[in-house]
Amino acid sequence: MITTHRFSTVRATRNGLLAVGLAFAAACDTFYHDPAASVAVPLDVTYSFAEAAASASPGLAFDKADQVSVVLRNASTDAVLHEEVAIFTPGAGDKRISFEVQIEGRTDARLSVRMTALGAPIFEGSSSVPLTPGQAADIEVPLTAIPAELRIVGAPLSLRVGGTAQLTAVGLFATNDEIGPVQATWQAVSQNVTVSASGLVTATGPGIAEVRASFGTTTILTALATFDVVDPCALGETPILLGQIVEGTLSRAEDCFASSRLSDRFRLQLSSRSIFTMTLAADGFTPFLPVYDPTVQRSGFVGPSPMIREYVFPAGTYSVRASSQESGATLDQAPEGSYSLALAPLSAPQDGCIAGGVTTAVTYGSSFGGTIQSIDCEDEFDGEPAVVRRWDGYSLRQLAGEDFTVEVFANFPFRLTQWEGGSFLKGAFNVPAGDPAVITGTAPSDGFRQFYVISERHEGLGSYAFAIVRGGSSTPNLVVARANFPAQVPEAGVLNVSADFQNVAGPMPLAQTIVADVYIAVQPNLQGAHALLGQLAVSRQLGNLEEVNVSGSFSIPSGPLGPHYVILDLDPSNLIVERGANNLFVMGMVNIN
Repeated sequence: MITTHRFSTVRATRNGLLAVGLAFAAACDTFYHDPAASVAVPLDVTYSFAEAAASASPGLAFDKADQVSVVLRNASTDAVLHEEVAIFTPGAGDKRISFEVQIEGRTDARLSVRMTALGAPIFEGSSSVPLTPGQAADIEVPLTAIPAELRIVGAPLSLRVGGTAQLTAVGLFATNDEIGPVQATWQAVSQNVTVSASGLVTATGPGIAEVRASFGTTTILTALATFDVVDPCALGETPILLGQIVEGTLSRAEDCFASSRLSDRFRLQLSSRSIFTMTLAADGFTPFLPVYDPTVQRSGFVGPSPMIREYVFPAGTYSVRASSQESGATLDQAPEGSYSLALAPLSAPQDGCIAGGVTTAVTYGSSFGGTIQSIDCEDEFDGEPAVVRRWDGYSLRQLAGEDFTVEVFANFPFRLTQWEGGSFLKGAFNVPAGDPAVITGTAPSDGFRQFYVISERHEGLGSYAFAIVRGGSSTPNLVVARANFPAQVPEAGVLNVSADFQNVAGPMPLAQTIVADVYIAVQPNLQGAHALLGQLAVSRQLGNLEEVNVSGSFSIPSGPLGPHYVILDLDPSNLIVERGANNLFVMGMVNIN
């Protein structure tokens, strides 16, 4: 049996859904009907967009359509059952296409619809159509936009090195109307940019940058974005002088950067050893002030604003950065703002608490004098609140892996300590006046260390000389760093003494016997009445700042009662070659009763 279907009624509307609706009607009773019975098939055309063709302004292209073509094919044989092109005029009222198709029994068909403007395709779509004699059917055909061209939007005229820009690929109809964003494939054509799968481009070097977008499967559309990449840092450093004040701004569009942190670059030329302060006052960001010396060592300090730091630098050329401490996820998110950078020369290093308790920045070749005064900061490092000590602090940014030596002489008993990460790494303790304290070591990966010159006792005030050089120190200097013994001992009793011998300079060349005579005396020296109790001795080879503990028990001879000084005379026979000349150490008092 052959059934003839008649298709009619093509209606075009613009209600937001682009679809083709087909309704099939045929005899559905048990009476005989002529085999040539016709079927009315209404076709409703509205507009919507599938997949990535979500248009920004589809109506502009839709209203320019002038033809619509309909093709019905047998889904199994691909034979054309019907094909027709009709004039399409957008506007009110129904637009109709009438045609007939003959089928023999139930047939699976596929309906394709294409809209064109001046011969160029702008929309197309297809859908399955089950044709069954005697039954009605409705079907929608979603149409997708047909891109004729690809365009890149969001490309800047220029981009600074390290900057980013979000590029978007937009499809265009043949009518030059926008389809909207499409999922393009991105490629960096030039070597001075990178681009992500989403079109985020990052500038990595100066020059002309090119980025390509591609879209499509059968027909590949491409677009090319071209822009300049500039490097503000290529302009070099601005010269500054001691005594100068610079007013500036950190701007994402103009400034240099590191790790998404903005900065302005300056060059400081010192013709001789100089002591000075730098003040960075910032509005809109937290100030960060790194300074690089000729060997690219860095002394870096962070605010709050205004941030004041003191420097003792030898002659040379130094690179100064007025920077923001905060760094954005990208350079374009880094904080901006205005700043004032001031450089003020000093005649001598300021005392700690006068400068706010901060450390003075030093570099290799720094050597200078300082003072410990009663107005200096109090010692907060050793957990002995009953003993008030004063200190000056210094910070050094070294080259990673390089050997260094810090040396201090003072005219008062002092200690030289190294501090990092909230605790002491090592230190020289109880160094006599006139003897040197030396810290040698190798700079860590970050190259940063802090050093403190501390008065050993609260009355230990005076002047000192500080120096830092590359390399190590070869001659040792032995001291009694500390000693423990009871506060009271009965006459003819036993005095238990525990002492720490320390080498506060270069390493000992070999293991030697280190001896200390232990005295009690009525005066803090051996000029008045005193008695030799015995010796503490140990055989060791001590490196720089290395310690060894020695203990012994000594009988108290008959003699005057009352307070006595405990004195240790280290290496009394001067058998060990040392840098220091003072070997007499007053360790405290014991009361004999």
